Amino acid sequence: MKTKNIDYPHVAAPDILPYRVREMMVALKLESTDQAVLDYLDLFSAKIPIRSVYFEHVLPPIDLYSPNHSEADELMTHYELNLEAIESMREQLEAHPINERVEHFGFEVQKGNPLEELLKNADEVMTDLLVIGQRAGTNSHGILAKNLARKVATHALIIPEKTQPRLSRILVPIDFSEYSVRTLRMALSMQEAIADEIIIEAVHVYQMPNLSIHKIPKTFEQFKAIVESDRKEAFEHFMNTHLDGYRDQVKLRLVEQKGPGIARFIMDYANDTQADLIIMGAKGHSQVERLLLGSVTEKLCSTNDHIPVMVIK
Repeated sequence: MKTKNIDYPHVAAPDILPYRVREMMVALKLESTDQAVLDYLDLFSAKIPIRSVYFEHVLPPIDLYSPNHSEADELMTHYELNLEAIESMREQLEAHPINERVEHFGFEVQKGNPLEELLKNADEVMTDLLVIGQRAGTNSHGILAKNLARKVATHALIIPEKTQPRLSRILVPIDFSEYSVRTLRMALSMQEAIADEIIIEAVHVYQMPNLSIHKIPKTFEQFKAIVESDRKEAFEHFMNTHLDGYRDQVKLRLVEQKGPGIARFIMDYANDTQADLIIMGAKGHSQVERLLLGSVTEKLCSTNDHIPVMVIK
Protein backbone atom coordinates (compact mmCIF):
# COMPACT_ATOMS: atom_id res chain seq x y z
CA MET A 1 0.00 0.00 0.00
CA LYS A 2 1.47 3.32 -1.06
CA THR A 3 0.36 6.90 -0.57
CA LYS A 4 0.15 8.58 -3.95
CA ASN A 5 2.80 11.26 -4.25
CA ILE A 6 1.71 14.14 -6.46
CA ASP A 7 4.63 15.23 -8.62
CA TYR A 8 4.74 19.01 -8.71
CA PRO A 9 7.45 20.87 -10.59
CA HIS A 10 10.28 21.13 -8.11
CA VAL A 11 11.15 24.69 -7.21
CA ALA A 12 13.06 25.92 -4.21
CA ALA A 13 10.72 27.11 -1.46
CA PRO A 14 10.76 30.90 -1.13
CA ASP A 15 12.42 32.14 2.02
CA ILE A 16 10.07 32.21 4.96
CA LEU A 17 10.08 35.65 6.52
CA PRO A 18 9.52 36.33 10.23
CA TYR A 19 5.81 36.61 10.99
CA ARG A 20 4.40 40.04 11.73
CA VAL A 21 0.83 41.33 12.01
CA ARG A 22 -0.15 44.45 10.12
CA GLU A 23 -3.76 44.87 11.27
CA MET A 24 -5.21 42.79 14.12
CA MET A 25 -8.85 42.91 15.17
CA VAL A 26 -9.70 41.66 18.66
CA ALA A 27 -13.29 40.89 19.65
CA LEU A 28 -13.89 41.66 23.33
CA LYS A 29 -16.97 40.41 25.15
CA LEU A 30 -16.43 42.58 28.26
CA GLU A 31 -16.63 39.45 30.37
CA SER A 32 -14.34 36.77 31.80
CA THR A 33 -13.03 35.51 28.44
CA ASP A 34 -11.33 38.86 27.81
CA GLN A 35 -8.70 38.22 30.49
CA ALA A 36 -7.35 35.12 28.71
CA VAL A 37 -7.36 36.96 25.37
CA LEU A 38 -5.40 39.95 26.69
CA ASP A 39 -2.97 37.78 28.68
CA TYR A 40 -2.20 35.77 25.56
CA LEU A 41 -1.81 38.89 23.44
CA ASP A 42 0.69 40.21 26.00
CA LEU A 43 2.84 37.16 25.23
CA PHE A 44 2.09 37.25 21.50
CA SER A 45 3.01 40.92 21.14
CA ALA A 46 6.29 40.34 23.00
CA LYS A 47 7.32 37.83 20.33
CA ILE A 48 5.48 38.91 17.15
CA PRO A 49 5.59 42.54 15.90
CA ILE A 50 2.09 44.06 15.65
CA ARG A 51 1.49 47.40 13.96
CA SER A 52 -2.20 48.11 14.71
CA VAL A 53 -4.87 46.57 16.92
CA TYR A 54 -8.58 47.35 16.70
CA PHE A 55 -10.70 46.28 19.65
CA GLU A 56 -14.31 45.54 18.79
CA HIS A 57 -17.34 45.01 21.04
CA VAL A 58 -20.77 44.20 19.66
CA LEU A 59 -23.85 45.27 21.62
CA PRO A 60 -27.06 43.30 21.12
CA PRO A 61 -29.85 45.47 19.72
CA ILE A 62 -32.23 47.03 22.26
CA ASP A 63 -35.93 46.63 21.62
CA LEU A 64 -37.97 49.39 23.27
CA TYR A 65 -41.70 48.76 23.28
CA SER A 66 -42.83 51.61 25.52
CA PRO A 67 -45.09 54.06 23.64
CA ASN A 68 -43.43 56.93 25.53
CA HIS A 69 -39.88 56.49 24.23
CA SER A 70 -38.63 58.59 21.38
CA GLU A 71 -35.99 57.99 18.70
CA ALA A 72 -33.80 60.59 20.43
CA ASP A 73 -34.05 58.67 23.72
CA GLU A 74 -32.98 55.48 21.95
CA LEU A 75 -30.02 57.19 20.26
CA MET A 76 -28.88 58.67 23.57
CA THR A 77 -29.15 55.27 25.25
CA HIS A 78 -26.90 53.67 22.62
CA TYR A 79 -24.49 56.62 22.69
CA GLU A 80 -24.06 56.24 26.45
CA LEU A 81 -23.63 52.46 26.14
CA ASN A 82 -21.00 52.95 23.42
CA LEU A 83 -18.99 55.35 25.56
CA GLU A 84 -19.20 53.02 28.53
CA ALA A 85 -18.05 50.02 26.47
CA ILE A 86 -15.12 51.93 24.94
CA GLU A 87 -14.04 53.19 28.36
CA SER A 88 -14.22 49.64 29.72
CA MET A 89 -12.02 48.35 26.87
CA ARG A 90 -9.51 51.15 27.44
CA GLU A 91 -9.32 50.39 31.15
CA GLN A 92 -8.71 46.68 30.48
CA LEU A 93 -5.95 47.48 28.02
CA GLU A 94 -4.10 49.87 30.34
CA ALA A 95 -3.25 47.01 32.70
CA HIS A 96 -1.52 44.96 29.98
CA PRO A 97 1.99 45.21 28.46
CA ILE A 98 0.61 45.02 24.91
CA ASN A 99 -0.44 48.62 25.52
CA GLU A 100 3.23 49.66 25.25
CA ARG A 101 4.19 47.51 22.24
CA VAL A 102 1.69 48.35 19.51
CA GLU A 103 2.00 51.46 17.34
CA HIS A 104 -1.72 52.16 16.96
CA PHE A 105 -4.93 51.21 18.80
CA GLY A 106 -8.55 51.70 17.83
CA PHE A 107 -11.80 51.00 19.66
CA GLU A 108 -15.15 50.31 18.05
CA VAL A 109 -18.59 49.45 19.41
CA GLN A 110 -21.26 48.11 17.09
CA LYS A 111 -24.87 47.06 17.57
CA GLY A 112 -26.28 43.93 16.00
CA ASN A 113 -25.40 40.28 15.40
CA PRO A 114 -21.86 39.61 16.74
CA LEU A 115 -20.87 37.27 13.91
CA GLU A 116 -22.15 39.55 11.14
CA GLU A 117 -20.61 42.70 12.61
CA LEU A 118 -17.21 41.11 13.22
CA LEU A 119 -17.06 39.69 9.70
CA LYS A 120 -18.08 43.01 8.15
CA ASN A 121 -15.62 45.09 10.16
CA ALA A 122 -12.76 42.65 9.62
CA ASP A 123 -13.21 43.20 5.88
CA GLU A 124 -13.47 46.98 6.22
CA VAL A 125 -10.30 47.25 8.32
CA MET A 126 -8.51 44.71 6.03
CA THR A 127 -7.57 42.69 9.07
CA ASP A 128 -4.88 40.04 8.63
CA LEU A 129 -5.58 38.37 12.00
CA LEU A 130 -8.93 38.25 13.78
CA VAL A 131 -8.77 37.25 17.47
CA ILE A 132 -11.70 35.99 19.53
CA GLY A 133 -12.03 34.47 22.98
CA GLN A 134 -13.91 31.29 23.76
CA ARG A 135 -15.75 30.69 27.00
CA ALA A 136 -15.16 27.33 28.69
CA GLY A 137 -18.05 24.99 29.44
CA THR A 138 -20.57 26.40 26.97
CA ASN A 139 -21.52 25.58 23.41
CA SER A 140 -22.91 28.94 22.35
CA HIS A 141 -19.59 30.80 22.21
CA GLY A 142 -17.90 27.79 20.68
CA ILE A 143 -20.43 27.98 17.88
CA LEU A 144 -19.60 31.66 17.33
CA ALA A 145 -15.89 30.84 17.24
CA LYS A 146 -16.17 28.04 14.69
CA ASN A 147 -18.62 29.99 12.51
CA LEU A 148 -16.29 32.96 12.57
CA ALA A 149 -13.33 30.78 11.63
CA ARG A 150 -15.32 29.29 8.76
CA LYS A 151 -16.63 32.53 7.27
CA VAL A 152 -13.93 35.13 7.87
CA ALA A 153 -11.68 35.84 4.90
CA THR A 154 -8.52 36.19 6.98
CA HIS A 155 -6.61 34.14 9.54
CA ALA A 156 -8.42 33.66 12.85
CA LEU A 157 -6.95 33.04 16.30
CA ILE A 158 -9.31 31.50 18.87
CA ILE A 159 -8.16 31.81 22.49
CA PRO A 160 -10.02 29.60 24.99
CA GLU A 161 -10.76 30.90 28.46
CA LYS A 162 -8.38 28.43 30.19
CA THR A 163 -5.38 29.27 27.97
CA GLN A 164 -2.01 29.51 29.69
CA PRO A 165 0.13 32.09 27.86
CA ARG A 166 3.02 30.02 26.47
CA LEU A 167 4.49 29.71 22.99
CA SER A 168 7.24 27.12 22.70
CA ARG A 169 5.53 24.09 21.08
CA ILE A 170 3.39 24.46 17.94
CA LEU A 171 1.31 21.55 16.68
CA VAL A 172 0.34 21.49 12.98
CA PRO A 173 -2.03 18.72 11.82
CA ILE A 174 -1.25 17.90 8.18
CA ASP A 175 -2.84 15.85 5.39
CA PHE A 176 -0.28 16.71 2.65
CA SER A 177 -2.68 19.20 1.02
CA GLU A 178 -2.14 22.79 -0.10
CA TYR A 179 -3.45 23.94 3.27
CA SER A 180 -0.85 21.81 5.00
CA VAL A 181 1.78 23.84 3.15
CA ARG A 182 0.17 27.08 4.34
CA THR A 183 -0.10 25.98 7.97
CA LEU A 184 3.49 24.78 8.12
CA ARG A 185 4.69 28.00 6.49
CA MET A 186 2.86 29.97 9.18
CA ALA A 187 4.45 27.87 11.94
CA LEU A 188 7.90 28.33 10.39
CA SER A 189 7.28 32.05 9.96
CA MET A 190 6.42 32.33 13.65
CA GLN A 191 9.54 30.33 14.46
CA GLU A 192 11.61 32.82 12.44
CA ALA A 193 10.10 35.73 14.38
CA ILE A 194 10.61 34.31 17.86
CA ALA A 195 14.11 34.35 19.27
CA ASP A 196 13.37 31.49 21.69
CA GLU A 197 13.57 27.89 20.53
CA ILE A 198 10.24 26.81 19.06
CA ILE A 199 9.35 23.15 18.47
CA ILE A 200 7.12 22.52 15.44
CA GLU A 201 5.41 19.15 15.25
CA ALA A 202 3.61 18.12 12.07
CA VAL A 203 0.98 15.61 13.19
CA HIS A 204 -0.52 13.23 10.67
CA VAL A 205 -3.47 11.12 11.80
CA TYR A 206 -3.78 7.90 9.82
CA GLN A 207 -6.25 5.03 9.89
CA MET A 208 -5.32 1.36 9.56
CA PRO A 209 -7.27 -0.58 6.90
CA ASN A 210 -9.19 -3.70 7.92
CA LEU A 211 -6.74 -6.54 7.24
CA SER A 212 -9.48 -9.19 7.15
CA ILE A 213 -11.15 -7.42 4.23
CA HIS A 214 -7.95 -6.97 2.23
CA LYS A 215 -6.66 -10.48 3.07
CA ILE A 216 -3.09 -9.25 3.44
CA PRO A 217 -0.69 -11.96 4.68
CA LYS A 218 0.90 -9.76 7.32
CA THR A 219 0.49 -9.39 11.05
CA PHE A 220 -1.11 -6.19 12.29
CA GLU A 221 2.22 -4.88 13.57
CA GLN A 222 3.99 -5.69 10.30
CA PHE A 223 1.33 -3.92 8.27
CA LYS A 224 1.32 -0.94 10.66
CA ALA A 225 5.07 -0.58 10.13
CA ILE A 226 4.49 -0.59 6.34
CA VAL A 227 1.77 2.08 6.61
CA GLU A 228 3.89 4.30 8.85
CA SER A 229 6.90 3.92 6.56
CA ASP A 230 4.69 4.98 3.66
CA ARG A 231 3.51 8.07 5.55
CA LYS A 232 7.08 9.03 6.44
CA GLU A 233 8.10 8.71 2.80
CA ALA A 234 5.13 10.87 1.78
CA PHE A 235 6.17 13.50 4.34
CA GLU A 236 9.74 13.59 3.01
CA HIS A 237 8.41 14.06 -0.53
CA PHE A 238 5.99 16.73 0.68
CA MET A 239 8.70 18.71 2.48
CA ASN A 240 11.21 18.39 -0.36
CA THR A 241 8.61 19.61 -2.84
CA HIS A 242 7.04 22.48 -0.92
CA LEU A 243 9.40 23.43 1.90
CA ASP A 244 12.82 22.49 0.66
CA GLY A 245 15.46 23.53 3.18
CA TYR A 246 13.15 23.51 6.22
CA ARG A 247 12.89 19.76 6.82
CA ASP A 248 15.10 19.79 9.91
CA GLN A 249 12.90 22.43 11.57
CA VAL A 250 9.78 20.24 11.56
CA LYS A 251 9.29 17.00 13.50
CA LEU A 252 6.86 14.47 12.03
CA ARG A 253 4.53 12.69 14.45
CA LEU A 254 2.23 9.86 13.35
CA VAL A 255 -0.96 9.19 15.30
CA GLU A 256 -3.10 6.14 14.61
CA GLN A 257 -6.83 6.83 14.48
CA LYS A 258 -8.43 4.02 16.48
CA GLY A 259 -12.00 5.27 16.32
CA PRO A 260 -14.23 7.99 14.90
CA GLY A 261 -13.38 11.66 15.23
CA ILE A 262 -9.97 12.87 14.05
CA ALA A 263 -10.21 15.98 16.25
CA ARG A 264 -10.23 13.81 19.36
CA PHE A 265 -6.91 12.20 18.46
CA ILE A 266 -5.35 15.57 17.62
CA MET A 267 -6.48 16.95 20.98
CA ASP A 268 -5.25 13.86 22.85
CA TYR A 269 -1.83 14.30 21.27
CA ALA A 270 -1.85 18.05 21.95
CA ASN A 271 -2.66 17.40 25.60
CA ASP A 272 -0.08 14.62 25.96
CA THR A 273 2.69 16.83 24.53
CA GLN A 274 1.50 20.07 26.17
CA ALA A 275 1.16 21.94 22.87
CA ASP A 276 0.88 25.72 23.24
CA LEU A 277 -0.71 26.49 19.86
CA ILE A 278 -2.51 24.46 17.18
CA ILE A 279 -2.36 25.80 13.61
CA MET A 280 -5.06 24.34 11.35
CA GLY A 281 -5.92 24.71 7.70
CA ALA A 282 -9.26 26.07 6.54
CA LYS A 283 -9.75 23.03 4.30
CA GLY A 284 -8.16 19.69 3.76
CA HIS A 285 -7.19 17.39 0.91
CA SER A 286 -9.50 17.41 -2.11
CA GLN A 287 -10.73 13.90 -1.33
CA VAL A 288 -11.89 15.05 2.10
CA GLU A 289 -12.63 18.70 1.31
CA ARG A 290 -14.88 19.12 4.34
CA LEU A 291 -12.58 17.27 6.70
CA LEU A 292 -10.64 20.26 7.95
CA LEU A 293 -12.96 23.07 8.95
CA GLY A 294 -15.81 20.73 8.09
CA SER A 295 -15.49 18.62 11.17
CA VAL A 296 -11.93 18.55 12.48
CA THR A 297 -11.12 22.25 12.84
CA GLU A 298 -14.69 23.12 13.81
CA LYS A 299 -14.66 20.43 16.49
CA LEU A 300 -11.40 21.77 17.89
CA CYS A 301 -12.75 25.33 17.83
CA SER A 302 -15.93 24.42 19.67
CA THR A 303 -14.71 21.90 22.29
CA ASN A 304 -11.10 22.85 23.07
CA ASP A 305 -10.99 24.93 26.26
CA HIS A 306 -7.28 25.56 26.88
CA ILE A 307 -5.12 25.56 23.70
CA PRO A 308 -5.29 28.48 21.22
CA VAL A 309 -6.17 27.50 17.65
CA MET A 310 -5.06 29.53 14.64
CA VAL A 311 -7.07 28.87 11.47
CA ILE A 312 -5.16 29.66 8.28
CA LYS A 313 -6.98 30.90 5.14
